[in-house]
Amino acid sequence: MGVNDEGPPWGHVEHSDYTALETRVGRLEATVAHLLWILAAGTDDQHQRVRAMLPPETGGLQDSVTDQQPWQQEARRLAGTGQKLRAIKVVREATGMGLKEAKEYVERTY
Repeated sequence: MGVNDEGPPWGHVEHSDYTALETRVGRLEATVAHLLWILAAGTDDQHQRVRAMLPPETGGLQDSVTDQQPWQQEARRLAGTGQKLRAIKVVREATGMGLKEAKEYVERTY
């Protein structure tokens, strides 16, 4: 048996675990990109919306479904039922994102 036949040192990784991590990384990348855009070019209203997404105790973005803002929960519900256009609308209204950014956010996040 060769060195590569043993697999990675951390053990076997299920495909579903890898897919879940890939999805989460995509969501995080989309969120960071959007926050950087807001911080660079956003309006005061958009800055307030970013601050509203930050939990006061950690200063980080909320991640679990139960900790999400109502608009995030609604967008997740809509996207999960095949209503991506409505989910994009919810994201745009809540965040001030443009159409392209909101579409990318919904596709990566949900």
